[in-house]
Amino acid sequence: ILFIYEAFGMNDEITRIADELAAEGDVVLLPNLFDRGSWFSCIRQIMKDLKAGNGQGVQDLIQARNWLAQQDYVESERIAVMGLCMGGGFALLLGKTGLFQVSAPFYGQVPEKLEGMCPVVASYGGLDKMLVKDAQRLEKELPTLGVPYDMKIYPQAGHSFMNGPAN
Repeated sequence: ILFIYEAFGMNDEITRIADELAAEGDVVLLPNLFDRGSWFSCIRQIMKDLKAGNGQGVQDLIQARNWLAQQDYVESERIAVMGLCMGGGFALLLGKTGLFQVSAPFYGQVPEKLEGMCPVVASYGGLDKMLVKDAQRLEKELPTLGVPYDMKIYPQAGHSFMNGPAN
């Protein structure tokens, strides 16, 4: 699993989630996207890359995936991409590259175009005012594109329900 964190970056909660996935037998790579300067400059650039659908952040994630695929203990044809919030947006964006078996966004922004998307397992909070429209659009567009998906909008959950308190 290529696991992409939220805008707060690498922290104890993100590490806990990665450890839980690894404890279930998955190989988890958690690349540090915020190591090219201050948090502010990194987050600003990463968000630009996400919106544009390309850039250094996207390339870093593809390189991380390719490194993961080269490891002897990884079945390269079974690599998934998972992300929370900002990372969920990247998980959907990368799901269009043909490099992943499945994309698992947790409350991520939905790219403008979804053509070429791999299967999706998505989770959103019904009370997440910031991303509820993205969730609704994803749920509407995936079947029209013939993309296999399993999506759940949790009616009583807000933003960050996977890794923190619901808002």
